[in-house]
Formats: sequence, C-alpha cells, structure tokens
Amino acid sequence: MKKIGRPSKYQSAYCEMLVAYFSKPAHRTLVRVDPRTGLEKETYVANPLPTLIRFAKSIGVDVSTLNNWRKRYPEFATAVQMAKGLQKDVLIQNGLLRLWDPRFTMFIALNNTDLVKRPSGR
Repeated sequence: MKKIGRPSKYQSAYCEMLVAYFSKPAHRTLVRVDPRTGLEKETYVANPLPTLIRFAKSIGVDVSTLNNWRKRYPEFATAVQMAKGLQKDVLIQNGLLRLWDPRFTMFIALNNTDLVKRPSGR
C-alpha cells in the first residue's frame, strides 16, 4: 500500500540547525562613551528569545510540522529538548541581568519552562 501525501521536508541537518539557532548569545554588550566624562560604559542589550515558531519560519515550515517531526524522528526530539534547555538559559541570563521586565520573565518561565511550578488546580 502506497502512502498518500507529500513527502516530508525533514532533513537530519535540521537538528544541528535548530541547536545552532537556539545557541545564539542571550545578550550583546554595547560600549558607549559618556560625552561628559569621555569614559567608556558597557551596557547589555537582550537579543530576541529564540522560539520554535521563528525557527520553523526560518526553514519554511509551520511549528506544527516541527511537532510532527519531534514525534517521528527521535534525533529531532533530542534536538528540541536541547533547544528548550538553551531557551531556558537565555531566559535565566537576561532575567538575572534585568534586561526584561520581571513580570514578563516570570510569565515566560511559568508558561514555557519547568522553572516555575504551577499551583495545583482544583
């Protein structure tokens, strides 16, 4: 019996691409010269939080496709777990530096990671 439908766009190279996408630095350092004193001052600027949605867009698929690949290809599921760990690290690093609003950081941690335990529901 033949399978019906389009062939999968999956490539094993997407595993490395996914991890690389999530491995970008959490923030960048800007060095500015204070015009009054002439002294250099370092400030940190948060880079965007990497997400599966933006990665999916970068390779021309929908995030639901990534979820299907995660179920079908164990190596891709492993890459997604690594990516989620890297995403959590970005959240922690930028949260500790207060580069994001603390309420936003807590919201993302509560909804996208295992950093914060949800209260038991009734």
